[in-house]
Amino acid sequence: MYTKPIIFKIYSILIFVVSVTASVAAMIKADYIAKTTAEFLVDLCKSELEAIGGPVSPVQAVYVIALILIILLCVIVLLYSYVEFTAMFSFAKMIEHEKRGSSEPFRRMRLVLPPKFYKVFGKVMFFVPLVLICIAVLGTIIHYSRMKQVFLVLPVIPIIIAALLVILMYITNYCRFNTFGNLLEIKSSEKVSVKTINSLEENKPNTLRVYCVFLYVCCAACLIIAAISLIFTIIEIIGKVSIWSILFIILLYAVTPAMYFIIYGIIGCYYDNLGKMIEHYMIKYKKI
Repeated sequence: MYTKPIIFKIYSILIFVVSVTASVAAMIKADYIAKTTAEFLVDLCKSELEAIGGPVSPVQAVYVIALILIILLCVIVLLYSYVEFTAMFSFAKMIEHEKRGSSEPFRRMRLVLPPKFYKVFGKVMFFVPLVLICIAVLGTIIHYSRMKQVFLVLPVIPIIIAALLVILMYITNYCRFNTFGNLLEIKSSEKVSVKTINSLEENKPNTLRVYCVFLYVCCAACLIIAAISLIFTIIEIIGKVSIWSILFIILLYAVTPAMYFIIYGIIGCYYDNLGKMIEHYMIKYKKI
């Protein structure tokens, strides 16, 4: 059974508005952020710059680099938020189409990009960060090896974190957008091509469902941590503050994990529904 589509529609709009607002605000403040970052980094690396005989305050160069990176990051966030919004909102309408059992092809909204774009976008958003992470891990290994004066030192914690990031990006970018692209192509086509049917084998519905379970585990963990923190906080402050202050703290500790629970729950349902729908078509076209 699919989640109510209205939930995905409302959530996708809210996240899109928040992302656009944050990105625009960051672009407006880009000059200030770049200057502050440049001054901080130059001051932080002052001793290293003096040791190599370089200029002590190359603020302008760092400022230009920081400004370019900030604007580039904002543009990427805007693009990603638009792609994510159109994908989730369109998927909600696909669920409605699925529930109606209509024999007519699904009508793609004008603001929704072509199916191939989502597939390519998912691959780019996985492989580009993958290359950057591999470079960062290699640099970390070289740095630790030189610092320890040993031929090869493998920093376990950074490597584990990098591996977890790669797995997370594989699911959230590669699997999700590839699955959505295939579903959009199948449902909006009057006659599904053989190439599209064969591409169904690339989808991982079980991976999407496992990620859904993982998010619900995160929800439970947030609730447990919040409850334990609240108990210790109340024990610490009881008798020192008024009852209204205690009630405010309880409310604060309750609202934050509740928000996480709602957000993780909606995202988890989204991935589960994607896996459920693609599995339906994989069975239909005998790909599992």
